[in-house]
Amino acid sequence: MRCATLAPITLVLVLVAPAFCQEVRRPPTETIRSDEKPAAGFVAPRGPGARLMDPVRIAGWPAGTKPITIGLEEVYGIALIRSRSPKPTSPADRLAVLGSKNWAAEIAKAGVSDFARFRAEYLAAREPDPAGKFLDPAPAYLDVLRRLQSAEVASRKLTGYEGLYDLYRQTAKSSSGIAPIHVEQFAGNVRAARAAMLDREREFRDSLDAFHVSLGLPPGTKLLPGPSLHDGFRRVFEELGEWRAKDDHDFQEIGAIVGRLPVPPDFVAGGISAREVAITNEGRLDDLLTAAARSVADDRAAMLVRSRVRRLVRAIQAYEEEKASLSLEIRLEADLLDQIIAPPAAGVDLTRQGDGLKSSQQLLAARGAVLSAQDRLVSAWTEVQTQRLAAYPSMGILPFDDWKSFLASFETIARNVPKK
Repeated sequence: MRCATLAPITLVLVLVAPAFCQEVRRPPTETIRSDEKPAAGFVAPRGPGARLMDPVRIAGWPAGTKPITIGLEEVYGIALIRSRSPKPTSPADRLAVLGSKNWAAEIAKAGVSDFARFRAEYLAAREPDPAGKFLDPAPAYLDVLRRLQSAEVASRKLTGYEGLYDLYRQTAKSSSGIAPIHVEQFAGNVRAARAAMLDREREFRDSLDAFHVSLGLPPGTKLLPGPSLHDGFRRVFEELGEWRAKDDHDFQEIGAIVGRLPVPPDFVAGGISAREVAITNEGRLDDLLTAAARSVADDRAAMLVRSRVRRLVRAIQAYEEEKASLSLEIRLEADLLDQIIAPPAAGVDLTRQGDGLKSSQQLLAARGAVLSAQDRLVSAWTEVQTQRLAAYPSMGILPFDDWKSFLASFETIARNVPKK
């Protein structure tokens, strides 16, 4: 084990290093389907900081709460049932659909099988003053997942700071060269990390309430979106954690691992790919904008289309930039760990705990940078999906011929991520 090689270093690093060498990994989770009884939607992860990363706790619900989790199909089903019913349905009725043993029949009853009608309502919902009652729930669904990721990252950062702060206090009592002012300074870092975590949790809870309301459910409903859309990221992040725990780091392997990150679905207008424009052929951006705007009649609508397509192209570029940033932060962290573990130079005093604490603090900062890069990466992917959701309807089209194809455009991550 890589952590075992830290024994020759100072006592402080021996104590701190396992927190860095052990990747906090979440066990596999599954979305509860409509033909199953409601059960715990998320299994609390084990390992350092597990308590902080429990989504039930992050949501502010009592311990032991077993929320229902739903996938995008169920989300759209509830939204459509709400819009198609001749009379308003109660929240209890909409939640009862999730317990139906014949979900396909419920979807058909809601009219999803009539995709042309769904398309019309979906596009109408994109107008400033929707003609129909249907409101697209996908943006709220994606936003909840993104904010949950941010809350988890903030929790993990706080866990690391708290552990190191305890070691600072312990070593300050000995002749370690750690002055009380240094302990107080690090206590300020812990307070800042805790404040950031509380802010991210509040944002997640606000987003979760908005998600419930978008489905016509009361805020506070014990219901969470299933995490399947982010499963591809979790798999790659776990693989990067396994790579970083190796005794020997082959930095060329990082490119292959990062290359397995999910690829968002493309946007095409006039045969021109937005992904190609964003990554390899930015000179064709004007051609893409012109092709996209041909589908609308007036100048104001054309302006809106061009603006949304530009945002989409920029979102794709930002996603690629964040992939490169993650690769860099992983390399920097591994390089720092290799330097710490390397045999000491002649004359170096291994008993200086102050040096050990300084190194461990640098390692904590490097780990925090990796976590932040992961957070930004997921946010960037969510932004691509959100902008793509806005671009097509602004053109007055929905480029899918059936319900399954529509859903598959969201499920790209869960279904098409390359395996090891």
